[in-house]
Amino acid sequence: MPRRRQPEAGLRTPITASCAGCDARWTDSATTHCGSCHQSWPTVEGFDDHLVDCPAHPVIAARRTRRVDEPDRVAIG
Repeated sequence: MPRRRQPEAGLRTPITASCAGCDARWTDSATTHCGSCHQSWPTVEGFDDHLVDCPAHPVIAARRTRRVDEPDRVAIG
């Protein structure tokens, strides 16, 4: 029995992600997108290589170091 008032699954492609600064949309979770110059790459490696020479010169925040207050506790028993 067909469902009433439900759109057909094949009518549109689901959108996984989009860019707020342009009209780019992609469904592959491995795709990366530069929010500064709005170019996209199929892999993270392509995006990482791009960041060095991005024409929009994005500001890249420094990675925080992990703070370790006390050593990991190991349960014995």
